[in-house]
Amino acid sequence: MRTSALVFMLLPVLGHVDASSDVNIARGGKVTQSSVGWNGLPERAIDGNRASNWPQESCTHTNDDQNPWWRLDLLQTYKINTVTITNRQDCCPERLNGAEIRIGNSLNDNGNANPSCAVITSIPAGMTKTFECKGMEGRYVNIVIPGRKEYLTLCEVEVNGQLVGNCGQGMAFLKSKLKLVLESCVKIVFTFFVTVQMSTSLEVEK
Repeated sequence: MRTSALVFMLLPVLGHVDASSDVNIARGGKVTQSSVGWNGLPERAIDGNRASNWPQESCTHTNDDQNPWWRLDLLQTYKINTVTITNRQDCCPERLNGAEIRIGNSLNDNGNANPSCAVITSIPAGMTKTFECKGMEGRYVNIVIPGRKEYLTLCEVEVNGQLVGNCGQGMAFLKSKLKLVLESCVKIVFTFFVTVQMSTSLEVEK
């Protein structure tokens, strides 16, 4: 019974190690935007709250700017897997139509000249949509509405990715090795358990 319990204790650990990281790295970053209207501070987009009605005070807001933008500084370079955006519920969801998500290390044009991850065709009112960036590398994540005067409002921006460099690579290496070790342990313990059970059964039959 003790051996069986050990197997079942190891299995959830193994599953946890195998899981990909879902940490929202945006929460630890610094933010700015082209302007602030109606006290819609840029920090509201990374407060961990997807509340999407303006009175809930969790959405950003610029003035009616030409090419309005919002920028997240991750402080280090990351491989970005996804960017997830929540649109405003109570007004004007179409304002985000045509916005671009840009990722890179340059601050030229306030970061808006970095490579494009995706174009936001539309996000329904109050809804959340995830955009795949396929490991694009960058320190800065920008959301910009190019080519027109507009108000930019974001109710939450979440970023999933891994740190680039020795630390990030080392953690990935250790994670893979730990997974292999745990898999081996589970197999050994399971084999031992089966052997003991078979041996016990044979003794009972005698």
